[in-house]
Amino acid sequence: MTQTEATEAGAFVCEHCLERGPSLTTADMEELKKMPGAPTFTPPEDWTPEPFSPDKLPSKEEIDILIQETLAQGYGIQEAPYKDPLASLEEFMGRRFFFPVGQWLNLYQAYRSTGDKRLLEALRVSARHYTKLCMDYPSVAQTKATDPEHLAFMYSMAVSSRITLQLARKHPDQISPEEIAEAEASLKAMVSTLKPVCEGTNSLDSAMGIPQALADDFRHRAFNRAANGIGTIAMASAALEDLQALKQTTEYQPTIDRYRKCVQEWVKNWKNTGYMETYKRDDYFSYPYGATDSGTMKGDVKLFGADDKGHFSHTLQGVSLMYDATPELG
Repeated sequence: MTQTEATEAGAFVCEHCLERGPSLTTADMEELKKMPGAPTFTPPEDWTPEPFSPDKLPSKEEIDILIQETLAQGYGIQEAPYKDPLASLEEFMGRRFFFPVGQWLNLYQAYRSTGDKRLLEALRVSARHYTKLCMDYPSVAQTKATDPEHLAFMYSMAVSSRITLQLARKHPDQISPEEIAEAEASLKAMVSTLKPVCEGTNSLDSAMGIPQALADDFRHRAFNRAANGIGTIAMASAALEDLQALKQTTEYQPTIDRYRKCVQEWVKNWKNTGYMETYKRDDYFSYPYGATDSGTMKGDVKLFGADDKGHFSHTLQGVSLMYDATPELG
């Protein structure tokens, strides 16, 4: 809002903003209006949401309601356009993408559950935004992708490209040449952005065989704050493999090999830090919040800091992407 709009709307404007007046961080209302808007969800009359049964598939009508409800939550684009592009980039740099952005996860899971192309197109809307950012401001994108916590901003780019190219291989009649070209552009932007992070052979960690900075990061960063970034790399490697098969080339094989090596080393570090235990006759894989957390025993169970459903769910979100993309890594 401008100050006038805020005042007319009855919004509170602090005294500092009143004194300062319009700033470079004023939202660009014209560009904001151009941003894609999500469809409105209107639930059917007399409809009461209920959990789907684990024993039978839901009706087509219920699935369609789920899809409509998911689409209405938007595209997961995080930052607004400002009149000064620098302000937009500063907001992008301050965003935390490692959770991941909840709507991207919703769209991806809903697509994998239903195969509905509307969900794929919603992921592409987000992917176009971040692909353009990578292409227009490559040094900013590379800086953001310096560590796994932040490179998950390319999540929608990776998963939409993977789905598109996977479909192009299995059902070529369902994907157009333009859709393939768009997926390829997203992947090329990802490869360029990730090059300083994942590639290069000058300074490799002696134990992991990956760039030293990334190996050091694996050893100290909390697992939930890295898993979705590593899952994004895994999904990119699978999409690049699809692209190679479609183009009948091996152009990206060194990149694919490096990405998978990075994913494999993160998984190994995660497994080596955790351990198997049996509790009430059930077997569990337990792991700490972070690799440096040694934990404390409470009875027969070891507990760690930040042992809660929210933190662990972020880790498992990323791990599910890794398994979807690279099941051969175990």
